[in-house]
Amino acid sequence: AQRERFTTARVLENIQQQADRGDLAAARNLLSNQLGQLRNFSAQTALQGSSASPMCAQLVMDLEEANDNLSNSHVYQTKGKKWMSGKSREHYVQRSAGLEKGMDSDSDEEPEKKSVHTYMNVAQKSMRKKAKGFF
Repeated sequence: AQRERFTTARVLENIQQQADRGDLAAARNLLSNQLGQLRNFSAQTALQGSSASPMCAQLVMDLEEANDNLSNSHVYQTKGKKWMSGKSREHYVQRSAGLEKGMDSDSDEEPEKKSVHTYMNVAQKSMRKKAKGFF
């Protein structure tokens, strides 16, 4: 799954370069190809008797969200560009840097989707949960 993580980070950078040039169709094509490769990898690991790693499932979810961020040039410029940049860095350095809407300690909103801290270990998740109780 490490290869897939690194490849997805690189693909997110390439998608961003295509979208910055205004070629959203080429960006979506790159994204679609990577999604297909990740799904094939998950299927192959399942055939070998291994379960697909949670990381691969997260990578697929990230690419699906990237696709939403490429819906049009306005969405890409206002949200998608920053999101993709952050996600590619996150996957390169294996850090769970991103917080989804409603998951920060200052927010009382219900999250649109649960925050996924891909690279956070059990102790870090426990500490984060305890810290939220203080606020």
